Formats: sequence, C-alpha cells, structure tokens
Amino acid sequence: MAATSLHHVFTGNTLNAFLLPETPLSLAVQCEPGGGEAIRVLVEGGAHIDFRAKDGLTPLHKAVRGHRHTALLVLLSLGASPDYKDRRGLTPLYHTVLTGGDTSCCETLLYHRAKLGIRDENGWDETHQACQNGNSQHLEHLLFYGADSSSQNASGNTALHICALYNKESCARILLYRGANKDTKNNSGQTPFQVAVMSGHFELGEIIKNHRDTDVVPFVESPKYAPQRRESARTLTIPHPHPFLRANSDSSMNLPDWMAVPNAPGTNIVSVQGYKHTGTLRSSSSPRGARTRSPSRGRIGDKEDRSRQSRRQGPAPATTTVQTAGQRRRLYSAVPGRVFVATRAHSAQGEREISFNKGDRVKGCPAAHFPFLPLTSGRTD
Repeated sequence: MAATSLHHVFTGNTLNAFLLPETPLSLAVQCEPGGGEAIRVLVEGGAHIDFRAKDGLTPLHKAVRGHRHTALLVLLSLGASPDYKDRRGLTPLYHTVLTGGDTSCCETLLYHRAKLGIRDENGWDETHQACQNGNSQHLEHLLFYGADSSSQNASGNTALHICALYNKESCARILLYRGANKDTKNNSGQTPFQVAVMSGHFELGEIIKNHRDTDVVPFVESPKYAPQRRESARTLTIPHPHPFLRANSDSSMNLPDWMAVPNAPGTNIVSVQGYKHTGTLRSSSSPRGARTRSPSRGRIGDKEDRSRQSRRQGPAPATTTVQTAGQRRRLYSAVPGRVFVATRAHSAQGEREISFNKGDRVKGCPAAHFPFLPLTSGRTD
C-alpha cells in the first residue's frame, strides 16, 4: 500500500508510513484523543468507512481492539454498521470479548443492535470467548442483551463447559445465576461438572454440582437500544408487491390503424410504417435528422432517386389505395433503414397493405411474398 501525505500525518514518521499496512482512516481511529474530528473529515472527504486494511480489519474493528470509544461513537454516528466482518467473518463485538478490558465498547455495540451469535471456524461464539478469557463483565452484558448461554461449539461444549475447562469461576457463577443448564452434555457425553473434575478444578466442580434451580436470578429490566438504528436481522417486506408487468407485444408486427394511412401525392417513396418521406430516406430510430446512418449511402440514394425520377415516363399515381377488407399479412422483422425496390407493380390485397408501382422503393421490411429486391449502392434497377 503506497503511503500518502495522510499516512504521514497520522504516523508522524515517514518510514512508519511505508511500513504500516494501514489506511488513513484506520490510523485515525487509533489516534485518541482528538481522533474524532479527523475521522469525520476523512469520511466526509470520501474515505470508505468499511474498508479493510491488510490485516483484514475495518476501522470499526481497530477502534474496539484499541478501546477507542470516542472513535467508535463517531464511526457509528457516520453510518457504520456494528456488524462489519473482518477477514475471518468476525464482528467488532466478537473482538471486544477477545481483547477484554473496558466494557464501554461492548456496551455501545450492543446498544446499537450488534448481532449476537457470531461463530468462528470452530463454532465458538461470543459467550465461549468471554468465558475462556475470563471477561465476566462482558459476559454479563452479552446475557443481558439476549445471548444464548446454551449454544454449543463444534465439540458440543457450552459456555459453562468452557468455564469448567479453564477454571473461570466468576464466569461460571454468572452463567449459573442467569439460568444456564448445567446438565448439557458435549459430544463426548460429558457435563460441565465432569469436565471440571477431569481438568482438576474440584472447587469449581463443587460449585456447579451444588447449584440449584432456585438460585437462578433472572434479569428484571429489558435491554435498551439506540432509537435511530433498526435491527439488522429484521427483513423488510413490501406489503403490496408490484411485480414487473411485461408489455403485450405483437410478434406479427401488424400495423395499428392509425399508421395505415394513404401516402401523399407526388412521391414514389413508400414507407412500410405508413409515413410520408420527402428528400433523403431516414430510419425512424436514427437521431441524425434527414441523414442516413452512412453519409455515403445517403448521397448515393439521393442521386439514384433524382435519376430515377427524370427517367420515369409518367407521373406516379396520385394516391395509394388502402383496402379495408381481407386478411392481415404477416411482416418479417428487418434492420431499420434498409431500402427495397419493387420488381413489379402490386395492388393491395387486404387491410393494411399498400399499392405500389414497378421501381418504387420501400424503406423497412416488406412481406415475404412481395416482389422486392434489396437495394444496394450502385444498383439502379
């Protein structure tokens, strides 16, 4: 990662700026006190608030690991999610129980609806880690906000099994007083009491064995949450879904009634769309006015049109007859802007057909049974 002037500002040393695999924002969250304003300036200036550094941690992870409570509050106020995941899929709340220490970051994340029950590759969630590291206050906050004390890791061990294995008496007492089941067995068929005895922790084993259900002290109050933040696990549903409707298209390309109109007198250029054209032929999808898609084709077409009109013996019919009776003809799709020349005269046989004389040019796509030939550059008949 190339160092910038912002790296130099937060490290204070040019050499360290090149050695640290950090972003300016991840460095700013570790500069407390006084880092809150720098974080706000960087984010408002375009810094990605969820960008991971080379170690796979986001600025939110680094804030909680460094116990930067002010930086954590600033990031959350700027829209950071408390559920950002690192390279291993662990959230900032998970890192608070790994690092221990002050519980302010843990409380803040729980207050902002951080998701509980995140597991590592071995199935350990936040309660398992809190018990292994002896973070009893973190464990108390986790249980107060609804953490499951009966969850089992990949070996089937609950948090109470972990306490018995690592001799964490304070955490074991909290679990027992908050209603943890002491009779749950792991994958080896062992209860927490048996694990404590096998590990040589006899005093803790006696505490687990002598605990009674009447000793349970449930929480009286309910947890409080930040009013401006919604629960991330909630799925928003649309009360009245509006499915995308597909338009009813006519695959036969039949012309509507308002387009089947006679051509104006004094022209021998007939469009399949029923429009009157004057001057150079133009595709209906072309945005270049009277020019064709190819300037050379447009100029050649004009010359051929003028030479054909000068050689014509008689004037073109004044009007084109459109019959109202008969069966509709099926038209084929074609490339917009292609011009065809009639090899013989044709009279309209049904509704929405057009009469034309030999030599008339038609722009669009004629029906398959009409006597047309494609008109190419240089062709005059």
